[in-house]
Amino acid sequence: MIPSIAITKSDGNTGVVRPSATGVEVLIGPSSTGTQDTPTLTYKTNTAVSTFGYGPLTEFAAYQLSVGGKPRILIKSAASTAATNGTVTHSGAGTSVVTATGTPYDDFDVVFKFTTGGTIGVAGIVYQVSLDGGVTYGGSTSLGVAVTASVANTGIAIALAAGTILANQTESFSTVGPRATNADLVTALEALRLSNLSYEGIQIVTPADATMLATLDAWLTAREAEGKFRDFGLNTRARTIGTETEAQFKTAMDTAFGASSSIRGIVCADFCALVSPIRGINMKRPTLCAVGARKSAVDMSRDLAAVADGPLSGVTLADAQGNPKWHDETIYPGLDDSRFTSLRSIDQKQGAYITNPLVISASGSDYVYLQHVRCMNRACELAFQLLTEALSDGVLKQTNSDGSVTIKEEIAQRIESGINSRLRAELVTPQRVTDAQIVISRTDDLSSNAGATITGELQLSPLAYLKKFNINAKFVKTITAAAT
Repeated sequence: MIPSIAITKSDGNTGVVRPSATGVEVLIGPSSTGTQDTPTLTYKTNTAVSTFGYGPLTEFAAYQLSVGGKPRILIKSAASTAATNGTVTHSGAGTSVVTATGTPYDDFDVVFKFTTGGTIGVAGIVYQVSLDGGVTYGGSTSLGVAVTASVANTGIAIALAAGTILANQTESFSTVGPRATNADLVTALEALRLSNLSYEGIQIVTPADATMLATLDAWLTAREAEGKFRDFGLNTRARTIGTETEAQFKTAMDTAFGASSSIRGIVCADFCALVSPIRGINMKRPTLCAVGARKSAVDMSRDLAAVADGPLSGVTLADAQGNPKWHDETIYPGLDDSRFTSLRSIDQKQGAYITNPLVISASGSDYVYLQHVRCMNRACELAFQLLTEALSDGVLKQTNSDGSVTIKEEIAQRIESGINSRLRAELVTPQRVTDAQIVISRTDDLSSNAGATITGELQLSPLAYLKKFNINAKFVKTITAAAT
């Protein structure tokens, strides 16, 4: 070997850590087009639609991009549970039998309204289509001599058998879009694991179950060993309106998720209606769609239920007549007690609000609200990155009076100081937490030459979140001056 000198430039030795990806969310779910299981960073709705087409994935992205103001990482998953059409309800029908034949991209309440009647196969029949149960109709379309009718960018289609259609006849049915299964989720998560994109949380855009919750919790636990601390959001199925009472729905959800727990995320309950930036109509969407958007719009320490932040943008829980439709925790309390994140109305205020962003954690857990998870995740990530810089570093040790060999006090203080200054700068000074610190053990045995293990504790004192006021109202002779 020729004698030589090698000098290598290194980086990351001055305590600098990666910036936070707070508010950037991964969305996983089905869409009509696009490459499957390929994480794609998206900033604009039109880009999301041009890349992935239509369906739950792009509807989530469009709403959250417009409301949350932060980029989204979209992953089109497989959809092993195929889309379905509900039973067609005929009103004022002629002799033609109408059948739903399409493969819908999403959940729609479809109404075909024939404004001009006629005979199938003979030009003259004119129709309009509503995707929101008859609240909003599109423009008029001539059927011509066709025996089928379809709706662009929806996957919806109907077949019309020989016979007649009457003027003002309607054909109504609901659709259920494609759904991802747990196996589909596993494949999408592996694609995300191999990606180098930064994000704060993962949202599954179609209804999930306890198996998917366990999969996400285990997957995120594995990422924490890599220094990546993230959270998740899931949603239950929708309540079956018309056949399932609120009490029955709660019982079903308690059965489905009652044995599950995690300190890493939330499970939202039921659906809501919100204005689609893509279609411009009210569409039924998982509650998580609105909750995830609010998450990106506020600071990591902010309670998503803060009333001062106003109602959720474009979200409604009532039908067109103002009657309860989707779950309203104010009217039907109980899901909040079961650790589900729900929506509610507030008397004399317009719109919908988040009841509590509850972590689906076990009873007695310190992780109560999503902001607890978010702040702890950032603290852990900071500590992990800064401690990484100290790996394999040679440190001075000291022999104590009892013969034990431990880390030298000034070295322990130096390690603590570097991390605590960053914790204060990112969490304490901006008042995201009351206090934060890391404490290095002074008693770990350093006598062996095999390599030392130092233990420690990362401590956070969170903010207190006001959830109730108990005020006694009474008449008094004189008003006592308030203390200053």
